Amino acid sequence: MDNIVHHEDAADLAATSARAEQAGSEWNWHGRMIVKGRVKWVEIRSNHTLNRDGSIRRRGIIQDITERKETAKESELRYQALVERLPIGVAVYRRGKLLFANTQAHLILGADKSQNLIGTDVLNFVEPEHHQRIVRRMKEVAEGLPGAMVEQKYIRLDGTKVDVETMAFPYNYRGDACVQIIFKDVTERKQTEAHIRKNEALLAQLFINVPMAVVLLNEFGKVEQVNK
Repeated sequence: MDNIVHHEDAADLAATSARAEQAGSEWNWHGRMIVKGRVKWVEIRSNHTLNRDGSIRRRGIIQDITERKETAKESELRYQALVERLPIGVAVYRRGKLLFANTQAHLILGADKSQNLIGTDVLNFVEPEHHQRIVRRMKEVAEGLPGAMVEQKYIRLDGTKVDVETMAFPYNYRGDACVQIIFKDVTERKQTEAHIRKNEALLAQLFINVPMAVVLLNEFGKVEQVNK
């Protein structure tokens, strides 16, 4: 069987098979095989028994899933075409490594599309003091618990920081259990809010300390506040 497995999938076949043997569990693998010169996607499920001579005997089924894979590929292309036009960052990761990032995600993280983020560790964009909290959150989401919308800071490729609103939830990507994160740059909004709070504090001080009588009325002409 090794002779017809696609060379790019051979290592994964060997690794998953070995793990199943060590754990004594069912082996489940999907990948590509070359059948009569054509590439076919197959799914293999089997259990195994140990022969007296130490060799492994497998019993199971091999199923052709080429059509299913092609349909999934079409869905993936439609998904990518959609999210590329969204004005928010969208990324997908598995085991902490980015598998997909749309154009807006590249922009927020300070990378142009030529600087491909695929394969980057997501913790590279998180402040070091928050790593443990983010790792716990990543684990919870990977286990099926959607993450609530939170505000945090991301570290861009040039080392500058950006305020984002982000949420994460489980997502099936290319047949694998992954995590999708959606995030929005709110740096400008946060700066505006801080500026407004500063102005409000200054106006409050002015209201209290100005050496003349000041009265604030509401829209109905009723007194709401007076200074001393």
